Amino acid sequence: MRRGAAVWKYQRNDQGDITRQTDPDGNVTEYSYDKRGQLLAVWYPDHSCQRLIWNDLGQLVGEQLPNGGVRRYRYDDLGRQIAREDEHGALTQYQWDAVGRLLKVVLPDGATRALSYNPYGKITAERDELGRVTRYEYADGLHLISRRINPDGSQLKYRYDNTRLLLTEIENESGERYQLAYHPNGLIQQETGFDGKRTAYVYDLNGHLQEKPSSATMTVS
Repeated sequence: MRRGAAVWKYQRNDQGDITRQTDPDGNVTEYSYDKRGQLLAVWYPDHSCQRLIWNDLGQLVGEQLPNGGVRRYRYDDLGRQIAREDEHGALTQYQWDAVGRLLKVVLPDGATRALSYNPYGKITAERDELGRVTRYEYADGLHLISRRINPDGSQLKYRYDNTRLLLTEIENESGERYQLAYHPNGLIQQETGFDGKRTAYVYDLNGHLQEKPSSATMTVS
């Protein structure tokens, strides 16, 4: 990915997984995987390592952090995550309905978050632990989010192209716009942030990201 003179470079294994990432300053992060393609370890530029533990069902059950802390995860018989214990021992629990939709999150202090859905399984409302409600609206017949209405009444608007229904623009609460342009094959060609800065993406022949260049000086008005 390229942004002006700054370039992020990626190396991949035969399965297409990223094994090495080099940032514009030359810092290297490396990744290793098991035979299933599950991420086993991440080595950071400071030589610290984060390790991941998977069960026989392919579920992430633990993480050993670079500082020695451990995170743990538990699942129900249907494979849905029902608990997460962080490195400090704080427990977050998850409750699901019969069709696999997340209904409630119980935070470590006992406060809860709740979600509501439409008949198509799309989230229509999200209530946080303070009782504030965020609502979501969808484009008619497309089930693509068209508007997010925040608890204070401010809004985010989402727009899509008419052919492939790919997200092309998000307009934030201040009227600033985040935009995406695509190659004919659907891969992202260019990203323009809310601040007007552009990021271009470079891919190999298999469609894998090779470079992510960025330019803090390239802006649009």
